[in-house]
Amino acid sequence: MGDIGFSLREAFVGMRRSGLTALAAVVVMSLSFLMLGLFMLLTVNLRHAVHLAQARVEIAAYVEENVAPDRVMAMADSLRQIPGIRSVEWISKEDALERFTEELGDDAALLESLEANPLPASFEIAIYDDYKTEGRVSSLAEQIRSVDGVEDVDSGLTWVAQLNRGIAVVAVLDLGFGLIVVFATVVSVGSAIKLALLSRRETIQVLKLVGATKGFIRTPFLIEGVIQGAAAAGIAALLLWGSYRFAVSFLPDFRFLSHFSLVLFVVLGTALGGIGAMVSLRGLLKEKAWG
Repeated sequence: MGDIGFSLREAFVGMRRSGLTALAAVVVMSLSFLMLGLFMLLTVNLRHAVHLAQARVEIAAYVEENVAPDRVMAMADSLRQIPGIRSVEWISKEDALERFTEELGDDAALLESLEANPLPASFEIAIYDDYKTEGRVSSLAEQIRSVDGVEDVDSGLTWVAQLNRGIAVVAVLDLGFGLIVVFATVVSVGSAIKLALLSRRETIQVLKLVGATKGFIRTPFLIEGVIQGAAAAGIAALLLWGSYRFAVSFLPDFRFLSHFSLVLFVVLGTALGGIGAMVSLRGLLKEKAWG
């Protein structure tokens, strides 16, 4: 306990002596972690948007003009036999116009100038959740299009695929910013620890003369790095929470990081702070340099 107490005291004394250097290291790391956190938030919310979009995916099969009622029944039976289709609902031209009128609301008066109903009749086709992937929906759309009497098919999956591509791009950016955070943290902490070592060179030489081990000498500096990394990640997490609260006032469905991700975020900062200190200490305490 005595060694740990001494190391903690030395760590805090060292950070107080470093002053602006230690503060600058924490600020640089905080900004790096904040940028990483913002991209993580973007990834989480894009994934949530894709999940919601996929849950609502339905296929619309537009039929040819003037299809006879008995032919409509036969088409519906054919569609229900396709694996993956959960239900089939017939939407007549009149039903489609009524829905469109309701959606227009106050602007529905614009439709009064139309001489004929321009909307096609269609089947609204619900599919099972495990079929709501880009490949399977595309396959289903082709099978539905092959049914006699179907003129066109709208799978509604194009924009879901675009969101998936957006997630892939953001994931790459997450990785890129992650590497930047690692570099910035190691360099920032390393620079601060090097300056702290130089400012306490005489003290370290005295400790070596009285038989202090390298581990005993290194520990306060490692603790400094860990504290700086944890402080930077903690500050970034608070700023990230503030950004989230601001965003959710405009986007009620906006999501924050999970508790696990947030804890991992802070643990990552703490670990990187320690790694930065270790990298800086490596070789600096050799006998020839600190004789």
